[in-house]
Amino acid sequence: MTPMVDMAFLLIVFFVLVARMGSDEAPTLALPKTVRSSIHEVPGASRIAVNVMRAPTGTVVAVGTRRFTLADAAEGVASAVAARLARESGVPVDIRAEASLSFAEVEPALKGIAHAAQRAGAGTVTVRVCAVGEGAGG
Repeated sequence: MTPMVDMAFLLIVFFVLVARMGSDEAPTLALPKTVRSSIHEVPGASRIAVNVMRAPTGTVVAVGTRRFTLADAAEGVASAVAARLARESGVPVDIRAEASLSFAEVEPALKGIAHAAQRAGAGTVTVRVCAVGEGAGG
């Protein structure tokens, strides 16, 4: 019986040591703090809103009234945003995505915006990202 108790204590000690080593492998990250944060809403200012959301048929990307599936989102967003950037250069692009979506579901919209900037000949495009829904943090 004594060897069995010794073995149990050795296992407990082993698992305590392993658990401590595992926590050392994932260091705490020092994330940057916001020095200054503000919202600048200009009444009547235009913007391009790209919404990425879940629908019963799957993830949908919408620009204005136009909706695209993930398969054709990059091209659809590129054409819609490029047309708008050609009319109004310097317009910021807002991407609003549900917080539950993965990056792979939002990536086609980002690629579409990048292609739109190239097509419209825009040197730079301001892209503002906002997660909406549960876990969005605000």
